[in-house]
Amino acid sequence: MNWIVDNLISYGIFAILFGWLLYTTNKHNEKREERYHEMFKENQAIISKQGELLDRLSNDVKEIKYVLQRGSEKK
Repeated sequence: MNWIVDNLISYGIFAILFGWLLYTTNKHNEKREERYHEMFKENQAIISKQGELLDRLSNDVKEIKYVLQRGSEKK
């Protein structure tokens, strides 16, 4: 029993510091994870919008090619 008390006294401050460090690190990681999720959602919205714009651009190119092909056939 005496050795338990001796160990708690000798390692007590380090155990407290380790516990505090572990707690604060976990809090920082949670905040960072929330920011990552927000950035991920924002990026997904941007990628979706770019996909829509790419589809419109593809349709415009198809229309231009069609008009050019019709023009070259008339000559």
